[in-house]
Amino acid sequence: MISKQQFEASVLDEIRIVKHLATKVLPGTLDWRPTPKQRSILELMQYVSQSAATFTEVILEANAGIFQERSELAKSVTPENFAAAMDAQADKLKELLAKFDDAQLNMEVDLWNSGHKTTKAELLFNSMLKGMTAYRMQLFLYIKA
Repeated sequence: MISKQQFEASVLDEIRIVKHLATKVLPGTLDWRPTPKQRSILELMQYVSQSAATFTEVILEANAGIFQERSELAKSVTPENFAAAMDAQADKLKELLAKFDDAQLNMEVDLWNSGHKTTKAELLFNSMLKGMTAYRMQLFLYIKA
């Protein structure tokens, strides 16, 4: 079993890696997207700048409606303030993760009203952390392309 401290360290490492990758984005490529319906590099950076903290808050509050509100805020992220936005997200994540006790982590919720309940701990691990890892890889692949 992974401890809360190990989980937090893993999430913060993903943020560190994403911040590093963002320094590798070449000038003039922010609007690049692999296909017309996929996010551009800038849109991906904006999304990643708030997604982990937002999803953690959604899980904590069991309120999926928080996504829409945070998505609008992310549009103000630029390459110049991206690192600061990621640092702010790391601080917010630490604050939010501290609010999860064992009872909260073991609480089952049906976050998407799908009829399927899962624990908040599983949502944090399988959706937030794995999602962060996937978006990190997507940014890496965008930069390589």
